[in-house]
Amino acid sequence: MDTNSGSKTSLAFRRFVLLPHRRELLADGKPVRLGARAFDLLLALVEARAALVSKDALMARVWHLLLGCFEPATTAASMAIGKPEAIDDAPPGPERSGG
Repeated sequence: MDTNSGSKTSLAFRRFVLLPHRRELLADGKPVRLGARAFDLLLALVEARAALVSKDALMARVWHLLLGCFEPATTAASMAIGKPEAIDDAPPGPERSGG
């Protein structure tokens, strides 16, 4: 759900509100500590509205030319929303369940 106030947009999901203009994530109205790349990753995924976002697209948007930083930020973003398994770089397959 989006909430518009002028040019400022907040993105709400479950018990969280993502405030891109302030680069802030709130859980139940309280700030969640989140690093810059983890914030950018979470923002990219929330903006996609449950659509698949490729690893290449995330790398281009969040990491640019930084290599070897993908896993720590995905873990941080997942932990911030309380779902350690929420962000994974491999699609579900016969040996993996989707949830």
